[in-house]
Amino acid sequence: MDTLKEFSVDLDTSQRFDCPTCGHKNTLSISRSNGWLKWYCFSASCSERGVRRETLTVEDLAKVLQTPKTTQAKPFEIPEWFVYPEKNSACMNYLHDNHCEIAIERDLVEVWYDVRMARCVFLIYNYGHRMGGVGRDLVPSAYAPKWYNYGDTSLPLMLDPCGTNRDTLIIVEDAASACAASTVISAAAIRGTTLTDEHIKRITRDYDKFIVALDKDASEKGLAMARQLSSYGSASVLLLERDLKYLNQTEIKGLLL
Repeated sequence: MDTLKEFSVDLDTSQRFDCPTCGHKNTLSISRSNGWLKWYCFSASCSERGVRRETLTVEDLAKVLQTPKTTQAKPFEIPEWFVYPEKNSACMNYLHDNHCEIAIERDLVEVWYDVRMARCVFLIYNYGHRMGGVGRDLVPSAYAPKWYNYGDTSLPLMLDPCGTNRDTLIIVEDAASACAASTVISAAAIRGTTLTDEHIKRITRDYDKFIVALDKDASEKGLAMARQLSSYGSASVLLLERDLKYLNQTEIKGLLL
């Protein structure tokens, strides 16, 4: 994009602007980090995206040296009413029926049962730092949401098994599907069908090959997500007849390998 110089973006930040290519409001994301300039328009009808090296100015370098190091946020504290899943049969049945048990046995994910809210809770970590979690309602109700957020849930739930397609990441909607997929491939649950800037920053740090796996009814959103990720590596879309959490390890291998 020739007009990038018109946008003022501070170092190590990501900002939104109106896209000069398609004209849509607040859809152009521009970020500057570690000597890289990246931009992407979130409008489905716009193809504006890219990444390139940039030379830091003397002012940029001065800001880096003068910026105080921030302390990491306090880890999410596990409430005393969280117990091991084995203490509740409904929680264990959910984990079994949705093929989460292997991920738990391999220590790829940490799961608790919330006694007060009757939820199966999957904790979210950021490189060993416990941030929060997402809890699946085990007692369906018209008044309670299916999923509940605990603490900071801005990042995806990442399951990174060693020795299984380590360079490729599959992106799914929910925690259980990520657990099921992690028996075959590294997986990330974004809890929806929209990639945020925080999601992209986290998943592109370690991976450059992506598979977006969504229900076939969400094909347009899947394609939009793949377009977002194509600036950081190769990205493809896998449209599912059934969610991965309903498939066993052999069936998932058949889809991916």
